[in-house]
Parts: sequence; structure tokens; C-alpha cells
Amino acid sequence: MKKITCTFRSGILSLVLAAAMLLAALTACSGTTAREANGSVSLPPEAESSAAADASPDPADGSGDPAEGSGDQSVPPAVEADSDEPYPNLYARQEEKTDDNTQKIIYLTFDDGPSENTEKILDTLDRYGIKATFFVTGQYGTKEERETRYQKILDSGNVIGLHTYSHNYDKIYASTDAFLKDLNKIYTEVYEATGFRASLIRFPGGSVSQHNQHICKELIQEIEGRGFTYHDWAVSCGDAEGKQLSASTIAEETVKACADRTKSVVLFHDTPSQGETVKALPSLIESLMSKGYEFRALDPSVKPFHFVIE
Repeated sequence: MKKITCTFRSGILSLVLAAAMLLAALTACSGTTAREANGSVSLPPEAESSAAADASPDPADGSGDPAEGSGDQSVPPAVEADSDEPYPNLYARQEEKTDDNTQKIIYLTFDDGPSENTEKILDTLDRYGIKATFFVTGQYGTKEERETRYQKILDSGNVIGLHTYSHNYDKIYASTDAFLKDLNKIYTEVYEATGFRASLIRFPGGSVSQHNQHICKELIQEIEGRGFTYHDWAVSCGDAEGKQLSASTIAEETVKACADRTKSVVLFHDTPSQGETVKALPSLIESLMSKGYEFRALDPSVKPFHFVIE
């Protein structure tokens, strides 16, 4: 009798276990169907991490946002693979230009650097909470030093423009191709160091000068055709005109020249010898602020100031 009872109980237990397994299977099937109907299937944590990594933009291919405050950093228009274009990456995206004449604006620009003075300029700008534009070259310091300074300029919210690599008038203005070759060198150095695709250019000596008048129209057409925006200047502080000016003179003359204008693009130089320029900045910034001016960095949407081609 005890044996029959045990067998009976064992049979009931087997039926209960079988029913439980069947119910679990039906529940799992129902859950999978519901997820598929909603168009999503949950991934385990490691799979989700892998999928997120695959979907993340790769800074190396230019699809991410390599520099804060750098504007549209998407890849420029592609050049056909079979093209004879020698500088396939030397392109930028044009933006619609605006001209804000309702406010008093100063655009401080620094040419020829970066140099040992770059950090001092950045410290001054940061102290006053303002931004500026640096048209850079490859003239000063080692490649590693320049790359560090490029990144500091961008990290502090300022803007990088291109001023050719060598800044050698005879070399860069020998021909349009010579200019593009030199420009491409600085474009590449900045991009490889920071991921930033510069789209602003300043021609050494200006867009029209005694150095490039024989090809200036051709150069401008080529640069604009590649999507770049070039900027000349409305006011020069005089720190590179062959005479050593004191900090007080630089500040006074710059403020005087800007005070008669609603908007000014001001030319300074960021070279190892421009210590007086660095010293002049606090005074001229404070003076112009007291006159109601605000300071901005240039960007691709700002309507540029150009010299007149006769």
C-alpha cells in the first residue's frame, strides 16, 4: 500500500513539473512575439555596449564633433575618386552670411602664430570672457608645440583660421598651385592635431597686395570655389609695420581707429616678438568695452571684410 502511494505521489509531482515547464515555455514565446511586434529586441548589456560603440561617430573620419564651438564639422563635399584634384580634402562648407550692423562689435584677430605668446593672449581673453580668431601658420615652435597650442585655442572656445604654412610671400604667391600646396599643409596639420576643419582664411599681406596682385583674382576665385571664407581687416594695430610700438601706443591707436566704426575686424600678430601687443590687450579691451563694444570671434556666417580689387 505504501509503494502504491509513493508511486501515485511521484506521478502527480511529474505532472505538476511538466505543466510548469509548459507554462514557462508559452510565456517566453509570448514575450518574444510581443517584443518583435514592437520592432525591438532587447540586447544583453555587452551587446548593447557593442552596438552603441558601432553607432558612435569616429573622430578620425570627421563625422563627430571634434572641437567645441567649431561649427559644422561634417565632411566637406567629396571629390570624385578618379579626379585629378591634388588636394581632395581642401574644401569647406559655405554658410549664409549675415551682417549685424545693429550692435557695436569688435573682432580681434591674431596672425602668424601660434607662438610662445599664444598662451598669454588666451589668458587675457579668458580673463575678460571674450573670444578671438587665430589665423595660424607653421612658422614657430616644433610641430608638437604648435599642435598643443592649436588645441588650447579651440578648447578655450576661440576660433582657428588658416594663414598658410610658411607665410613666405615669394613661395606661396609664385602660383595658385603653390598657394594651395602651402595652405593644404597647414590645413592638414591643424586637422590631424585637433580634428577641426578650418574654413576661414586670411591671405598673408591681405587678399590684395603688392605680393599677390598678379594672381589675387585667381586665388580668391579658387578659395571661394572650395567653400572657404577669407577675411581681411578694417583696423591694424600697427604691431608689424617695421617699427617697435609701445603697449600704450598700440592700445591708444587701436581704440581710436575702432571708435569711429560700428564694427571692426582688428589685426594683431601672435609672434615671439610681439610682447608689447600682449601687454596692450587689457587696456584696449577695457577701453572698447567702456564704449559699448562687445567682442566676438569670426565664424563662417559672419559677412567678411574684404579689400577692394581695382
